[in-house]
Amino acid sequence: MIHGLNPGPELFATEPELVYGIFATMFISSIFVFIIGLLGTKLWVRTTNIKKPILYTFIFMFTVIGSYAIRNSLMDVGVCIAFGVIGWLFKRYNYPVAPVVLGLVLGRIMEMNFRQALMIGGPASFYTRPLTVIFLTIAVLSVIVPIVQERRARKKAALVLGNGAGEDA
Repeated sequence: MIHGLNPGPELFATEPELVYGIFATMFISSIFVFIIGLLGTKLWVRTTNIKKPILYTFIFMFTVIGSYAIRNSLMDVGVCIAFGVIGWLFKRYNYPVAPVVLGLVLGRIMEMNFRQALMIGGPASFYTRPLTVIFLTIAVLSVIVPIVQERRARKKAALVLGNGAGEDA
């Protein structure tokens, strides 16, 4: 749109050279990637034999350089290292990382849509429509059910341990 192009189906009719040029470029780049992948197969397999300390050093180096290169800011490097430490703590204490990543990626989008839904339909729209009630029920159950299952498992384990100790005495 900045260059005066209207994205959509009309682009094929108004600018066919541009569209087919993009297709041709993607096709040619796919062929090059395929050739490089075939020629480099032995090299790619050998990279799996790199010792972990060396591999981790390169990964750390590239992430720090990449985070600095985006905006030439040491603050970005600090944020990169802070999130690396947080990820390490999550892994060390067996916290799942995927929900946190999903929350960070989708959080802003969900908040914006939630605010928009409140402005359009008000709070009543969340408990008067059947589909929203179903989704809210599923969300609440997905939080409550694991907690209840964990408590039942603990009680069952306590009963088994309690009965087992009583029989020996």
